[in-house]
Amino acid sequence: MTRTIGIVVFPDVEELDFVGPLEALGAMAFIDRGWQVVTIAEAGGSVRARHGLSVNADHSFAGAPPLDVLLVPGGQGTRQEVDNPRMIDFVREAGANAQYVTSVCTGAFILHRAGFLSGRRATTHWGAIGQL
Repeated sequence: MTRTIGIVVFPDVEELDFVGPLEALGAMAFIDRGWQVVTIAEAGGSVRARHGLSVNADHSFAGAPPLDVLLVPGGQGTRQEVDNPRMIDFVREAGANAQYVTSVCTGAFILHRAGFLSGRRATTHWGAIGQL
């Protein structure tokens, strides 16, 4: 049985916040064929990241496979995505069934809005701690 790590991407996502984990987790999946890493965006298809990188998501929210690990990266786009009900619903639903739910940097804003940080200690980029 293949286990799936899903990395959510969205407009203005910070490249480092999803490409770094994609590289590291992708290397793990290359060694251990029991894992796969996929990217997921609201509508699937092309998403433009903060510094201009265009990434083609593997799945839309509606077509995403069940996730064992959900990773939400940060970036300027999180400020808009916290008010996107489709994003919050997807994270809430996918995360409810995942073994691990995690974020990078300001991706914590989305996890908080989806209810995953209630009663838990969390952190984010030093410049955004007050907002969290």
